[in-house]
Amino acid sequence: MLLRRLSALLLGSLSLTGLLGVGEARAQECSSALSPCFDANDLDLPVAPTRFAAVEDASAQLAPGRLSFGLGFSYLREPVVVTAPSPDPEGRRVPLVSDLWQADLLIAVGLLEELHLGIGLPLRPAQEGGGADAVTSRVGGTLRGSAVADPRVILGWRVLPRGPVVGRLQLKVKLPLGDEGAFAGTSGLTAAPSFVATSNEWGPWHVAAELGATFRSTTRFGDVRLGNQLRFALGVRYSLFRLLSVGVEGWLAPTLLEQPLTPWGRARHVPAEWHASVGSPLTERLWVQLGAGTGLPLSSQGAIDDDGREHFVGVGTPAWRALALIRVTE
Repeated sequence: MLLRRLSALLLGSLSLTGLLGVGEARAQECSSALSPCFDANDLDLPVAPTRFAAVEDASAQLAPGRLSFGLGFSYLREPVVVTAPSPDPEGRRVPLVSDLWQADLLIAVGLLEELHLGIGLPLRPAQEGGGADAVTSRVGGTLRGSAVADPRVILGWRVLPRGPVVGRLQLKVKLPLGDEGAFAGTSGLTAAPSFVATSNEWGPWHVAAELGATFRSTTRFGDVRLGNQLRFALGVRYSLFRLLSVGVEGWLAPTLLEQPLTPWGRARHVPAEWHASVGSPLTERLWVQLGAGTGLPLSSQGAIDDDGREHFVGVGTPAWRALALIRVTE
């Protein structure tokens, strides 16, 4: 019964993604020096129950056959911006993606006692910006007004189920079904193994940390090479009382690729963000969370920082992000 239910869920979810018009993106050229074949939103919301926006929670485990549903709504301000040549010595600032609204459907099911499977389906009902053509066009470009991003499938196995700290191994695979030409998808599969450690019964405190890596095809975007990277995330939450908690979390994803040389030396690309939130377990099965945060300016055109060059957030990291999240567990 569980296998039939799970198969129907997987097939229905992926069929929905296909029906939303992903096919036309296959023809997009991804080998140009300013390729749009990457995801403008570098944060994948956790699919399984958690109290954080960017960190999984190994202390929350779904029993076999139990389901969890979540809806995440995000707004990102200027996640993809470039500086193009112009008569101005500072260059011309071009927001290729200036505003991005995204909705994520998050589904997880317990398979075995310590094993769960999850699916994340991201949809962008609205986005604005100049698109990749805005850099070379004198009259500017136009970004596609809506898009489907790459869906993801996650398998999580809790290898340390007891003790003051519990741990989970997981593997995330992103399928290349998103709109490549709209900064919503990649040209190949993405695999992201990780390990999550979470506090267990630490009173009002709840702490989670995640260490992982992402392996994907390399994309050239101006002076940045996007591809394989590490990922570090840390979240801390404190319960003020039973129905209200506050939290702060941060994450960064330093690249594993050698970056191109610039007139100031070798570029440095380190996407990083921080996020603060309030959350409430309105009922035993319902969790609601609201939060916002900003990108951290850890990237630069060169690795030497003593000449006053401006630092900036990495590609795929917004100037700021707002998030609303609701989860229901069976």
